[in-house]
Amino acid sequence: MLLEGEVPLRVGSRALDMLIALLERPGDLISKSDLMQRVWPNTHVEESNLKVNISALRRTIGDGSGGR
Repeated sequence: MLLEGEVPLRVGSRALDMLIALLERPGDLISKSDLMQRVWPNTHVEESNLKVNISALRRTIGDGSGGR
């Protein structure tokens, strides 16, 4: 569960999986293919799926707004 203070934030499971993958390797560069493999194992997906989920995650956590 992703919280902002005590308020749960609504985020899709794939976007949350991406966030977890990124948080597990702070400061590391993670390739698109590595991230897609982690989030969609044994499944062929288009790169647009990655972009849509990253965009939704950034919107949810307010990335780039209010000094974040």
